[in-house]
Amino acid sequence: MTDPLERARADLRAGRPWKARDRLTGMLVQRLDEALVDLLAEVHYEMRDLPAAGALWHVTGRRDARAREAIGAWRERYGTEEARWWSLPRPLRETHEQARVRELEAEAKREAQARARGVRTPADGGWRAGAVGCLLVGLVLAFLALTVVGFVTVVMWVWP
Repeated sequence: MTDPLERARADLRAGRPWKARDRLTGMLVQRLDEALVDLLAEVHYEMRDLPAAGALWHVTGRRDARAREAIGAWRERYGTEEARWWSLPRPLRETHEQARVRELEAEAKREAQARARGVRTPADGGWRAGAVGCLLVGLVLAFLALTVVGFVTVVMWVWP
């Protein structure tokens, strides 16, 4: 039987990146090494799933042009450290073998604790202010609608 990584590379060369992705993702449960994670990131990159590739390349520490592009897309899609932590494949989150995984987990926990205490973090984006603004706009629109309905009702009473 051939090496599973070599079979995944053959799938990729044959134009079947989805098959290589499925094969490699299944292997993550059994083995976690840098070659496997890097190849899975390559597969995601070939499929143009840059955030998935970026998450994996962040873990491996790869920093070439492709990796920087993918890591940038990953950071853009998952705006907080907590979201980035959860975007990692479960086997990577559960093993904590790589220092970058441990660091990301620690940052994610700090963000979650700060949010639980009600402390705003830069990643919050001010959603509370947006919610209050939406509520105020809704109240103003409701007031205007009721005013118009009331005015029309009074006019109908005065001029039957």
